[in-house]
Formats: sequence, structure tokens, C-alpha cells
Amino acid sequence: MREIWEDTLDRMALWCGACPLPRPPRRFRAALRALDSDRLADRSRAQFLLTAPAHRRVAIPALRQAAHAWETPARAIRAALLLHHLCEPDGPEVLRRLACEADLRTGAQAALLRAALAETVGIAAYVRQAVASLIELEQMRYSFRAVSRFRQALEILRFLDPDAPLPPDFLRRALVVRMAGGEDLYLVRALLADPHPSGLEHVCLIRREAIELALGRPDREPTYALLSRTLAYPNGAVQLTALYGLERLGDPRALRQMRPLADNPAHPLRDDARRLIAQWTTRTPDEITLLRPAAPETPASLLRPILVPPDDQAATLLRPCPLKSCRESETAE
Repeated sequence: MREIWEDTLDRMALWCGACPLPRPPRRFRAALRALDSDRLADRSRAQFLLTAPAHRRVAIPALRQAAHAWETPARAIRAALLLHHLCEPDGPEVLRRLACEADLRTGAQAALLRAALAETVGIAAYVRQAVASLIELEQMRYSFRAVSRFRQALEILRFLDPDAPLPPDFLRRALVVRMAGGEDLYLVRALLADPHPSGLEHVCLIRREAIELALGRPDREPTYALLSRTLAYPNGAVQLTALYGLERLGDPRALRQMRPLADNPAHPLRDDARRLIAQWTTRTPDEITLLRPAAPETPASLLRPILVPPDDQAATLLRPCPLKSCRESETAE
């Protein structure tokens, strides 16, 4: 019935001297609308008509028009998928643009979009996009477009498969990428503290995305080793992001790596390291924070925290206060 009304309106427009837009034949328009149907039989008949070799000349323009009409997402996704089945490059390209819309990735058609992307574009394409953006940033050609493309690729990767395989060195490279000329640490702190940063594409958000990927691993030991090595990187913004990751990880073994930052009065991250150390030491159980001898043969000479790995170097150990000197200091007070 709707197709009949459309044809009637087109004839009236011609009678009035107007030039209406060209429309596909009536049955093709009905088939395109059937792509929105919840009934599998209706969709199957429509797909059979639109993909028939004899109807290719008429069906492809109609499918392109439906794929670019985003008012009906289900129809656009299925039309783009049919274009892919007809070996038309427009289909995957339309699906790429649809995947960039966050509302579609979280809406009612998320499962349909995920299946269509997996069939046409694939996970490997977004891995290549993330790696290419990272290489561009490593070459010190900083651009907001590269940061945006990197974050977008990771968001779609998480949408397609949270456990998608990444190159072995990918996370390490993403954690140490930085801006030429330095970064404002105050801005980096603000962006790391914001749970949903938006409106600003900053290079620290790439490191934050890498931390989210690392924290999503089932095995926490490689994540701790990666963040510990990153904390020793000679760049304040990178170290600040590593502190953020270690705080999210919550592994108290990192206290040993943070102490040089907290003990250095000239380090710009001294207060950040001290805050995190104080936060962990106040909530750590007593059996973790108790001191024990560094070596069994010298129980009264050198002490170390139980949470620190074995290390008998005198410079890194705590010396106990002799009982006599403690009493003399108390008497003097």
C-alpha cells in the first residue's frame, strides 16, 4: 500500500511540473522494507529477490540507497551485507562507518552489527588500524586524528571480541608513546581521573587504553611486569600513566618501584607516589607489612618488608633501631 501511495505522489508531482526523485520498482521497495522485518521468511524472500543475478542492475542502486539511510539501522546493516554478498565495495565501507557510531554498538542492533562486521571487515582490519596509528605517533608526527583512530580501533575491537589477539609488542609500545616536547602533567592527571574522557584527544588516552587492555588479561603477572618496567621509563607522563595502571592493578609489590620516586624531592611525581604508597600501606594487612630479617644469619642487623622480593643490598634495606638508643631518645624527650 505504501508503494502505491508513493507512485501516486510521484505522478501528481509530474502533473504539477515537479521532478520527483527516481525510485526503484515497487516490488524492490517492498523487499527493502522487508529487511526490517522480524520474520525470517519475509527477510529470506526479500534477500532472494535483491541478490538474484537477473535483478542486479536494479537491486544494487536500491541497496546502496537503503544502506546509506541510517534512519533504520537494521535495514542499513542488512543492505550493506547484501552489497558485500554482491561483491560491491560499498558494503564493507558502509559497515565501517556504522561501527564508528557508539549508539549502534550499544543499541538494539549491536548483535547484528557485530556479526556483519565479523563477516565483512574482520578483526584484523582494526588491529592494522591501531598499529598504523601507533606507528604514526611513534614517529613524532603527533596528530589528533591518529589518537582518535587508535582509540576508535580499540573500542571496536572490544566490541567485536574483548579477547582479540594483538601483536606481542603492541601493549609495550602503546604504553610508552608520548608527545614530542613533553606533556602537561596536570592535564594528564585530569584525563586519567576522568572515567569517560571526551572532547579532547590526548596521547595519554592511548596509554590509558593500553592499560585497560592489559588489565583485561586473565593472568595478572604479565600485566604487573609490564607496568613495573614502564614505571622505570625516563618520562614523567609515561611514569604517571604507569602509576595509574599499578593503582588499578592493586599489586603491593609495586611499592618497591615507587619508593625511588617518593624519596626524590625533585621528582615531579613525588606526591603521586607518596599518595599511592600511603593508600596501600594503610589498607594492607599486618601480615604483609610486618618486617622480617633480610637473612637468617643476621636477624638483628638488616630488615626488609615481607612484600618486597629478596634483596640483601644494604642500601635498599631498613636498619632496626637499637634498643639502647631508643630508650635514650625516649628519656631525652
